[in-house]
Order: sequence, then C-alpha cells, then structure tokens
Amino acid sequence: AALTFSVYLVGAETVMRRMPSHVFIAIAMLAASVGIVVHYSLAYPLDTLMLQPWPVYGYALLIAVFCTVIPSLLVAHGVKHLGAATASLVGSLGPVATLLLAFFLLDETLSVVQLGGFLLILLGVGWLSGAKR
Repeated sequence: AALTFSVYLVGAETVMRRMPSHVFIAIAMLAASVGIVVHYSLAYPLDTLMLQPWPVYGYALLIAVFCTVIPSLLVAHGVKHLGAATASLVGSLGPVATLLLAFFLLDETLSVVQLGGFLLILLGVGWLSGAKR
C-alpha cells in the first residue's frame, strides 16, 4: 500500500501540472469507484447493498465526504503546490497526531517502536523543511 501510494503521489505531481487538482482527483476517485464496484459485484450479490439500515447509509455518506473526498482534494492541492515529497511528509504527520491523541486522550500505551516511528517522521519533516530553506 505504501509503495502504491508513493507511485500515485509522484505520478500525480506530474499529471497535475497539466490539469487542475480537483479534476485529477475526480478522475482518480471515479477510477477507484469503478474498481470497488467491480470487486464488490464479484465478491457479493449486489442486492446485499440494500439490506443495510438507513443510518448505515448516512454514516457511509459522512465518511465518504469527510474522510475521503475532502482529504483527497487537500492532498492533491498540497501535491500541486508543495510537490509530492513535501506533501507526503507533511501528510505523514496525521498518524503522529493520532498517536499523540490516543496517548493523551484515550490513555493508550506507547511502545518503543511507536516512539521510534514518531521520531523518524518528525526528523524527516524537519529535515525536509530545512532543505527547502
């Protein structure tokens, strides 16, 4: 998944130089949606989609908009204006924020491996920020 996402970011930067970022994202999401529908139709009968309670569809819509569409548009905008390397490093701060919030708000434990990853991300972002100056 990380390799695929890296290829996507680097390829996106090249393509978005020739088209607006929102058009690129619309095409990318349409392609992904086709893949999801094809996979689902091969794995499950399509009528199972209509068996869910109505709140499930509402939650799915909220998740689609706030956890997929808006973040994808923001990442594309970041890639177009900052470049793929900077945007991906800044985007990697999301998991760091999640780690810290889980520790402070949910009282979860922090392992040495998690702390190591945390420090690597911060060092990478700091190094890239310094290299840009």
